[in-house]
Order: sequence, then structure tokens, then C-alpha cells
Amino acid sequence: MNNKIRQIVSIILTVAAVGAILSSCGEKPPADEMTTGTEIHKLVDTYGVLDTDSDTAVSKTGKEKDKSKATGDEAETTTGAAKETSSSQVRVSDVEFVLQSYYTDGTNYGEIQNITFDEKAFASTAYGYLDVKMTYVATRDRNLVICYRAYDADGKVCRNARIAVRLDGVKSGDTVERVRFNIPFNAVKVEFFDYVKEVQQ
Repeated sequence: MNNKIRQIVSIILTVAAVGAILSSCGEKPPADEMTTGTEIHKLVDTYGVLDTDSDTAVSKTGKEKDKSKATGDEAETTTGAAKETSSSQVRVSDVEFVLQSYYTDGTNYGEIQNITFDEKAFASTAYGYLDVKMTYVATRDRNLVICYRAYDADGKVCRNARIAVRLDGVKSGDTVERVRFNIPFNAVKVEFFDYVKEVQQ
């Protein structure tokens, strides 16, 4: 009887071990050495531009001006100002992003993908979004923290912050979409780097 129990336990353990091996296939930290590359993304600055497609114009101070109540010469002046502001204040610039091939925070590894900007957001800073493909997740109760610095045209730091990629329910191979970050409109370069590096600096 004891031999049968031992055989059953042995079979169960073997099946469990094989299952663990199969489930972990392809789920391991990157073996390649981390590299760095650059990408260029366009940033559209519409902050302070009057909305000419609606009855309400929004000024740079955030106050609303009701165009629907304007009549005669006043209405023409308001419309003219809106057109002039739209053409003179929309600014499109190229921003250089310095990206690592992957990021690590403890035992979690992720790769930044699909950087975009929200061109419709009314704010004093540019709202950016990025996706993070989780190459390897070892600890789900610890977020993947990635730091970033933005620089202006003079090379001065104009933003020093971090993002937290939430890993609750995320497994290796999953992509966490639309992780938000923000930079000033005068930024010309953004560098993303590991949280550990920031601590060591």
C-alpha cells in the first residue's frame, strides 16, 4: 500500500514539475546586454490656441470667452483673433527620446513601445503615453518603476520624474498600455532610464 502511495505521489510531483517547466518556457529575463537607441517623435503645442470650431473660445489663462454673444464688429474681431491665434501659436517640434532596449526594477523587466502625445489635451505641459511590454514579471506586487529626464534646447533639465507600470494581474509577455508621462513643451530631448541608476547617481 505504501509503495502505491509513493508511486502516486511521485507521479503527481513529476507532472507538476513538467507543468512548471512548460509554463515557464519563454518567460525569463533578457539574456542580451542592454543597449541604448534614439527615436524622434513630433510634439504639437496647441496650449492657448482658441477653439475656432465651437461657440466657446478658450484663452491661455483658461478663461472662457463666449463668442455666441458677440454681434457685429465685435463678432468679426473675435473670429479674426481666433484665426490669428491658431496660426501663430500652434508649434510642432521634434523631440528626441533616448531609450534602453529594456528596463529593470528588481526582478521585473519591460520594454517601452509606442510613444504618443495627446494633441487635444488642454494643459501647460504635454501629455505623453507609452506602452510597456513586460518581458519578464517575477514579482507582481512590485510595480516596474522607470525614471525619465527632459532637457530643453540649452541642455538644462526641465523635468525629472518617474512612471510606475502597475503589474497587478500582469504576467510575462503582457503589454501595459497607455502609461502616462508629461514633459514641458520646451523639451527637446527625453531620456528614460532604470530606477536603480537614479538611486546610484
